Amino acid sequence: MGSGPADRLLERRDAARRVGKIAGIGFATCLEPGGGNSAFEPLLNPKNETTTWPESCVIKVDRTGGITAIIATSTSGQGHETLAATIIGEELGIDPNLIRVLHSDTLSGMPGNTPVASRMAIMLGGAATGAAGIIRNKAIRIGAHNLSCVPDQVAYRDGVVFRLDDPSQQLTLGRIALIAHREFHNMPPGMAEPGLQAVHVMQVPKGGSLPTADGRVQMYPCYSFSAHIVYAEIDR
Repeated sequence: MGSGPADRLLERRDAARRVGKIAGIGFATCLEPGGGNSAFEPLLNPKNETTTWPESCVIKVDRTGGITAIIATSTSGQGHETLAATIIGEELGIDPNLIRVLHSDTLSGMPGNTPVASRMAIMLGGAATGAAGIIRNKAIRIGAHNLSCVPDQVAYRDGVVFRLDDPSQQLTLGRIALIAHREFHNMPPGMAEPGLQAVHVMQVPKGGSLPTADGRVQMYPCYSFSAHIVYAEIDR
């Protein structure tokens, strides 16, 4: 016999069998689609012309720099709050533990479509990423204006906008939020909306189309793979 992991497992099985035990090796592989969309609905019912399963995120930065995210789909144990806070924290360079995540109700909520079809990391994650990107871009514009330069001359990192030619010239997200909420005279020209908030509605990847004439649909944008090897032994 060889000395690789598979060989050692076979040796273990055979040794157990020689002393009268029941022993076996099993394999299981998995192809798990993720980010499911609504493409199958009109396929099952031609009268149903649903072609999107969106997900949404609202981010509000108050005048002290506190961040609140509002998500449309309630969690049932999957940890959507942690998902949203983590992604927003990564995008804005803020500790996720400092980000509040709230659930909207059915009257005030933006579009959402439940976690079915392994979709929330893609869909809620995408919505949170999009909303955080809008906040970051607004912060860059406000920061650049108040640092007497153009957006291409600054960078955003870890909740701070700073000049590339002199990083000591910088503004925190909290200071930028105060400008947005209270110091309208310091807002960039053309930015007519006070405050610092953003909404992003994520369109499901590969959605937006009805089935083809021959009944073909693209239900999932991505797939994950896994393989498991199990050794089982029973003493008679």
